[in-house]
Amino acid sequence: MPEPNVGPGQVLISVVAVGLTYLDALMVKGAYQIKAELPFIPGGEFSGVVITAGPGVDAFKKGDRVAGEIIIGALAEQIVVNAKQLVLVPDNIEFETAATILQSYSTALYALTHRIQARQGESILVLGAGSGVGLACVDVATSLGCKVIAVGSSEVKRTLAKSLGAAETIDSSVEDVKLKAREFSNNDLRIVFDPVGGAVSENSMKALGFNGKYLVIGFASGTIPAIPFNLVLLNNRQIIGVDLGADSLKDPNLLSSLNQEVIDNVTQHIYRPIPPSTVSLYEVKDAFEKILNGKINGKVAALL
Repeated sequence: MPEPNVGPGQVLISVVAVGLTYLDALMVKGAYQIKAELPFIPGGEFSGVVITAGPGVDAFKKGDRVAGEIIIGALAEQIVVNAKQLVLVPDNIEFETAATILQSYSTALYALTHRIQARQGESILVLGAGSGVGLACVDVATSLGCKVIAVGSSEVKRTLAKSLGAAETIDSSVEDVKLKAREFSNNDLRIVFDPVGGAVSENSMKALGFNGKYLVIGFASGTIPAIPFNLVLLNNRQIIGVDLGADSLKDPNLLSSLNQEVIDNVTQHIYRPIPPSTVSLYEVKDAFEKILNGKINGKVAALL
């Protein structure tokens, strides 16, 4: 590919690390709601160093460490992005960490502070707690003073959730999620955070207490659940969609504000993201397959 040109309001970046996400894997598979025209370069989360700042860009200069989010195109040695899509990365945050926290942590932060207002002392059931967004939710919810009940299918995933502050864990492979969630919340489960979908969703809805809120993040299981509406009616439960991308299109400042808050909270050790595993560019295909099959614990970054 030719070296990209830098226009007004844009920044040319030498990419160091790219976060590999479930969304990226779906786009490569052709299964995401947004279809990229072939051929395309995947990758939406990245970190790197500024090479050149275009006309009208005052916030960034050559040599700055930055991170950001785009839809596609990050898995390249150099990329050009709009300056508004970037945040500065302090020296105490590694490139691979910076490339893997924005999407998951901003989604969790948006869910718990914009779509609802999670309060101190509330119990929250986090499904898929060993995934990138699941672990981010555990971390964000813990920082807000919530009691986190983490659901994971393996001991490794549950241990990771515990390390970020989960008060209780549920082994979804052998334990009844509904019964254990009710037990751990003293029959007062306030929130469900669901990036998984599938069979566990209905049981999780049944665990919710009066006026409980069910946050729909995604369907990593590959199955969109069909929740009986009577479960919503009972106990005045609420189902709330969490689509940060759609909201960001309407409010261009929303994502940059959330990303900056994430970076600030990591810098101040309010959030404690688990360092990602790393792969080379040549191992990206295998990493995407593992992500789709639920074989990745936490996050993974490709180092360029």
